[in-house]
Amino acid sequence: MRDLYSAGLLSCVLLGGLASAAPKKSTVIPLSCGGATYEAEVRGNGTYTSGHITGSNSNLIPFGFGGQFIDRATGVSYSFMESKGGNRIGLQRSLMTCTLSYEDEMVSGQLTVTVFMTPGGK
Repeated sequence: MRDLYSAGLLSCVLLGGLASAAPKKSTVIPLSCGGATYEAEVRGNGTYTSGHITGSNSNLIPFGFGGQFIDRATGVSYSFMESKGGNRIGLQRSLMTCTLSYEDEMVSGQLTVTVFMTPGGK
């Protein structure tokens, strides 16, 4: 039961921390993708909501998430992986892995997301 409570608390801290820095119903998330750094503005709250790269006409469409976080109070490590269903015929070579590090007084860790950038190209 404690693990379930801790996992729920971790989700609230991470999502609350990211959302608190964003204006009006959007969240700006800094991502490192293949050596480049982007700021993706996400509007909505779905798991697979795409993000618009600020200052461009490109979007990042997520296909999978993973991460590992450490509860600083207990030292317990949590990890997860989730992938959007369906095949990605023709997209395999165009997928990028992006990362986001997170740290506060309660947890620290890293989130990875597999994305496709539109329009094509990096």
